[in-house]
Amino acid sequence: MAKIEQNDFLYTLFTEPDAFLNEGNRPFEFHPLTKQMDSSLQHLAEAQLISVEGAQLGELYISHDYIMFQAKPEMVNPEIKFAMKQDQIIKKKRKVWPVSQLEQVFRRRFALMSQGLEIFTREKKSYFFNLLTEPSFNSFYNTLKGTIFRYNKAAPHKKIDLVDDPKSEFKNRKIFEAWSSGDLSTQEFLLLVNKYSGRSFNDFAQYPIFPWILNDYSCSSEDFKKKTEKNETDGFRDLLLNSAILSEKKLNYVKDQFVQSSQINEGEPMIYGD
Repeated sequence: MAKIEQNDFLYTLFTEPDAFLNEGNRPFEFHPLTKQMDSSLQHLAEAQLISVEGAQLGELYISHDYIMFQAKPEMVNPEIKFAMKQDQIIKKKRKVWPVSQLEQVFRRRFALMSQGLEIFTREKKSYFFNLLTEPSFNSFYNTLKGTIFRYNKAAPHKKIDLVDDPKSEFKNRKIFEAWSSGDLSTQEFLLLVNKYSGRSFNDFAQYPIFPWILNDYSCSSEDFKKKTEKNETDGFRDLLLNSAILSEKKLNYVKDQFVQSSQINEGEPMIYGD
């Protein structure tokens, strides 16, 4: 059978069982998930599912046991902060996440506004939502907090982390100490720094960044591997120097700037500035 993403499969199984079972040959009685959610629906909000492919407008539901996103083709009010019209994805899409499959939930910014939400599942996938306005986000987030609180109380061995303050959470998890002691690789550490600083692989405007460490792009990866094994620094950027003074020419230029500023300005001499 072709690989079908689990969430899409479960939703289709609930809502369209005939897609998998012939009519009149069903061993069980199926009930549409939307009807199940209607009876326990806690909150419904208009939202965008944000990804690097674009944005999908739809409705985000919370019930006691599920979160569901249902895409729709309409465009949102242009007066509110949302992904650009040309970035909109217009296609049918349903996503369902059992609350038990959530691992972490982060508050995020979208278009510099505090109206974003990113969920991380136990399947190691992440989904980013723009709730369109801050009041809408606050209302949805408060409902989600209540759902997670009840779940954590019922299943303390499988708690969901609700990250309200990423900076404090980063310190409490002692991520820097784990990296310093060698328990985390540098790549793992940088990925976590990006994650807890608000960056996301789902949003190009806040895409993760990594430091520039190479100085010679003519070498092959095999050559760099050998240099690393021998602890050779040739070909790597000198991290003691910032990017403005990596070459001798640039270094001499900023030195001249410093001397000139000390002669012209009445205040302290400077390397950068007006």
